[in-house]
Amino acid sequence: MVLHPDDAVALHDSPEREPWIGCCGPSGMYGPNQLCACGNPVGTLVADCLMQNELHLDPRRIWAEEMCAAVELAQP
Repeated sequence: MVLHPDDAVALHDSPEREPWIGCCGPSGMYGPNQLCACGNPVGTLVADCLMQNELHLDPRRIWAEEMCAAVELAQP
């Protein structure tokens, strides 16, 4: 699944340097560089100057579910 980077507001950058190699931003060639709140890598941000800005989510680590079901799970 590919998203615009601004659509994944809950993710944060990996502290490791290697996934961020690129001349103006991460090239995406070195694996996952976006982490979920628990610290697990879930996607790869591609945002170097020679490429379009894209966030590639790892289908083995994320899944889609209906928003109403997610809201029901979050309520006490």
